[in-house]
Amino acid sequence: MTKCDLLIIGAGPAGLSAGLYASRYKINHLVVGELIGGEASTAFKICNFPTEKEISGRELAEKMEETVGYHKVNIIKEKVSCIEKKNKIFLVNLKKGENIEAKAVILATGTKRKKLGILKEDFFRGRGIHYCATCDGPFYKDKIVGVVGGGNAALTAAIFLADICSNVYLICRENKKEDLPAETIWIENVLNNKKIKVLWGENIKELIGDKFLEAVILKGEDGKSSKIKINGLFVEIGSKPNFPEIKFPLDLAPNGEIKVNPSQETSVPGFFAAGDVSSGSNGLRQIITALSEGMIAADSVFKYLKCNK
Repeated sequence: MTKCDLLIIGAGPAGLSAGLYASRYKINHLVVGELIGGEASTAFKICNFPTEKEISGRELAEKMEETVGYHKVNIIKEKVSCIEKKNKIFLVNLKKGENIEAKAVILATGTKRKKLGILKEDFFRGRGIHYCATCDGPFYKDKIVGVVGGGNAALTAAIFLADICSNVYLICRENKKEDLPAETIWIENVLNNKKIKVLWGENIKELIGDKFLEAVILKGEDGKSSKIKINGLFVEIGSKPNFPEIKFPLDLAPNGEIKVNPSQETSVPGFFAAGDVSSGSNGLRQIITALSEGMIAADSVFKYLKCNK
């Protein structure tokens, strides 16, 4: 049984920031996470990070990993399966069977991609259906692909894929550009890209193919159906909070995030949350806010441990 004062679950921006400050505060800590940089590491291009004009998610993750390594942040590349609490101690079970005991926990597990929720989606996953353009887009060089969604993630995915694929369909349920929940710069880039065709007011109703995805059936608001042939489909319709099984009552926000106060404290003493998995920062899911919340959570843990020696 491994023991520590603070266990940070998640190795994205919030978790790494919390780890950095835990190290600076000399807190006996561990960071457990499968993917260094979290979902942010899969971003094609990041243009709103103060120290960089633009940078890929992978490059930023590498820089963060180098920085936390310099500050001697202790990281275990593993996945947490469940969290329990006995008296004032948290018992955390890892996927491979190891157990960790901690006096305080910061949950920073971020979000996971939403699925379309239609027939054959799971069957075609990896056979034409994908959830990360930067990860799987290169497999579709000179092929025809579709991107589903209307937010920043969908538009940047379409732009990225347009540099690789012969044609890109951007499938949006919105009817016009003014309705897209995306930044103006990405909307303009998409509309000015000759390799991207926007299909307005459409929803995917059916996936067609034998062993691999070959086409999709779309249905518009007018009820009319149409079929487009594609080799791959990238689903970018948003995300939802992602956390392991928690075996004690915990207050959640209406959208499923873990409810926190300005100190990143949850309804359970000693249990904190930071980043996209939490309700902090007025729901702004940005790298910069995740970094801030991670630091605040670490500071709150420092004070909590001092008061609960």
